[in-house]
Amino acid sequence: MGHAPPPPLQHHHDPSLAHQQPMQQAHMHLLQSFWMNQMHDIENVPQDFKLHHLPLARIKKVMKTDEDVKVRRRQRAWGGSQRGGGGGRKRN
Repeated sequence: MGHAPPPPLQHHHDPSLAHQQPMQQAHMHLLQSFWMNQMHDIENVPQDFKLHHLPLARIKKVMKTDEDVKVRRRQRAWGGSQRGGGGGRKRN
């Protein structure tokens, strides 16, 4: 049982919305320009993956207080829930 395609969108000229069209076009232009710049940066700017812009000290602090992280560390230290089933080493 197939579905019929949706009807084409009808474009009605509404004089009350005429003042919004230039603004929408400007926003679309800004949006397209933003994403073009993002893609250019991704493709052309060299990335140094060792340089972190994340607050690593804060992330470590949050990880220490998260109970799920503690449970996983304990499981990993005793070889449980590891890929390959090998025995894990306990880190201090």
